[in-house]
Amino acid sequence: MKVTWSGGRSSLPADTDYPDPRGERDAEADPGLLYAGQWQDAESGLCYNRFRYYEPETGMYLVSDPLGLLGGEQTYRYVPNPSGYVDPLGLATCPILRQWALTNLEASRAARAASNFGKPLVQRNKTIGDKVRDMIAKERGTTLIEQNYRVTGGLKRIDVVDGVTGIESKVGRTGLTTRVRQEVAQDIKILRSEQLDQIEWVFTRSSTTGKIGPTKPLEDLLNKHGIPIIYR
Repeated sequence: MKVTWSGGRSSLPADTDYPDPRGERDAEADPGLLYAGQWQDAESGLCYNRFRYYEPETGMYLVSDPLGLLGGEQTYRYVPNPSGYVDPLGLATCPILRQWALTNLEASRAARAASNFGKPLVQRNKTIGDKVRDMIAKERGTTLIEQNYRVTGGLKRIDVVDGVTGIESKVGRTGLTTRVRQEVAQDIKILRSEQLDQIEWVFTRSSTTGKIGPTKPLEDLLNKHGIPIIYR
C-alpha cells in the first residue's frame, strides 16, 4: 500500500513536520485539509476556517472573533482546549450552566405535566373522560355529574344528569366488553324503575386514536333497548 497523502497536522493547525521515510507522499495530492474542516491556502500559508483566516506561525487569527468577549478574553486566539475544562472533585460552579439546567428542568416538568406523561394509562384515560363529562354538563346547562342510582346489587353512577335524562359519556371507540354489557344492564334497570325517563349514550371522538362510537355489537344492544346513541 502506498500512502500519497496523510493528515500531518495537529488539532491546532500547525505543521507537525512528520518525516516521510519512504518518500511516497505526493505534494500535489495534498488537498490542504486540516483539523475541523479547515483548509490551507498553499500560497499564503493561511488556514481558512469558515469565517476567519488563521495563521499557524503566530497561532492567531487575522481578525477578531465575531462573538467578541463571549468567545474568550483573547479574541484573536485559537479556540481553547476543551480537555482543560475538568473538575475531578466536582467543586467548581458555573452560574450560567446551572441556570440553564434549572430553566430546562422547569420547562421539562411543565411539558410533562401538560402531556400527562408518566401517569398510568387508566389515570390518563380518566382525566380525559372527566374533562369530556364536564364539557357535556356545560353544554346541557346542568351541574349534576356523577349521580348515583340504586340498582339490584348496589349503585349505578350516571356521568351527567339533565333533568330526567341520564347521559353516559364515552370517549373513542367503545366495544361490548363484560363491563360495558353490565353498564347497559344497569341502565335498563334504572329506566324500568322509572328513576330516569331516558338514558343517552353520548360518544366523543378520541384525540389520541381519532376513533368514535360503539362497535356493531354494542350498537345493536343499545338499539334493542331503545337507548339513544348520540355523537358529539
